[in-house]
This record gives sequence, C-alpha cells and structure tokens, in this order.
Amino acid sequence: MLLRDEQFAWLRSLSTLMAQIDAVVDADEPVAAPDAQGLMRDAYRLLSSGESGVFQDKYRAALQESADVVMVHAGVAGMLRRHRVGSIENG
Repeated sequence: MLLRDEQFAWLRSLSTLMAQIDAVVDADEPVAAPDAQGLMRDAYRLLSSGESGVFQDKYRAALQESADVVMVHAGVAGMLRRHRVGSIENG
C-alpha cells in the first residue's frame, strides 16, 4: 500500500530512511560510526528540522491531532538530540 496508494505517499521518505537503517544494521560488518551518525542526522532532519515538505507537513498535522504522536515524537527527538550533542562533542 505504501508504494502504490497515494494516501500513504507522504510516508515514503520515512519508509526509505527505515529501509536504509535496516540495511546498515543487517549488514554482515559492524555499523561504522560515520554511517550511524549520518542516519541519525537524516532522521533528525526528517522529524525535527522544521523544513517544509509533504512528509513534514503531514507529520506536523499528526502532532497537532494526537497526544500519543507527541509523546512518541518527544522520545525520539530527545534521543536524536542527545546523539547529535554527543557526536558534536566527540568529533
């Protein structure tokens, strides 16, 4: 449905990022720090950047409509923020 149904087209950027994360995690070799940091930056940019786009606009609307979405977002955004601070301090 995600690939074919236009009602779910806005989720494609998120599902693409999830597929990239899965590919890195499922690879035979250990995850390299730069790869992990890049994926975390991409996730932060997608979920918290304030940029405008199809995904971001619908995501912000979901945040306005559901306290549950806000709570999950807060947890993910906090983890991404902590990672960004750690990566900036470490390198």
